[in-house]
Amino acid sequence: MHTSRVVAIAAVVVMVPSVLPADTFRCGSKLVTQDSPLSEIMAKCGAPSHKEVSEVQPTARTVNGTVQRLPTIRMEVWTYNRGSNSLGMKVTVVDGKVTKIESAE
Repeated sequence: MHTSRVVAIAAVVVMVPSVLPADTFRCGSKLVTQDSPLSEIMAKCGAPSHKEVSEVQPTARTVNGTVQRLPTIRMEVWTYNRGSNSLGMKVTVVDGKVTKIESAE
């Protein structure tokens, strides 16, 4: 009975580091977070397997109800294919800053 308990605890300890928040992912043994600069992501993970780039011009409604165009922003979605044993990851970049990291399902 004691041996099975040790094995169960060891299994949980091994699994816990792989459970990361959605705004964090691993590139091999290296950890990448939403706060990581793009240069660090590229150094740790390499180039994404797919990159979508678009320019978006957001709008905002003013106090008197008119619509005002805001400055154009550059939006990129980097997709990392991490192999058949892991979910892919999408990194959303707005004007050169990581704004979201999520699973690519």
